[in-house]
Amino acid sequence: VGVPWYVDTRLLFYRKDLLEKYGKEVPTTWAEMTATAQEIMDGERAAGNPDMWGFVFQGNAYEGLTCNALEWVNSYGGGQIIEADGTISINNENAVAALEEAASWIGTISPEGNLAYMEEESRGVWQLGNAVFMRNWPYAFALGEGDDSAVKGKFAVAPLPAGEGPEARSAATL
Repeated sequence: VGVPWYVDTRLLFYRKDLLEKYGKEVPTTWAEMTATAQEIMDGERAAGNPDMWGFVFQGNAYEGLTCNALEWVNSYGGGQIIEADGTISINNENAVAALEEAASWIGTISPEGNLAYMEEESRGVWQLGNAVFMRNWPYAFALGEGDDSAVKGKFAVAPLPAGEGPEARSAATL
């Protein structure tokens, strides 16, 4: 008999202090997250933090990016890549829209270097207080509340946002 230490599901970490400062709600769609991230990032940079980014995530070519891509596609109603009956479902407008949205973050609300980030690189940017949103596993919560964390007491978590369109939903890999 065993009990898991963490339930590994993806979460959207957000700076509750910054959302409050800018009068924003927790985003429920990727488009809302993108707009909120851009506005707060721009405001914080203008206020003197040139290192602030809107969103950090796992963008390196490994399992983390695969999880992200599966969630983005599914959140837009883009299918499961290969359905239970064996049909290929990835080649559709919803899947394309999801991946185009994610690609648009690089160099805008996410640093170019995010393409090399795994869990710890994105957490490092976040925990230094230099990101509005982060997508990561639950283990990052305890570390973010550590005494050496710049975001201690300033953040919360929410489900990952949904995509756009009638088939949109929040989706997370386990």
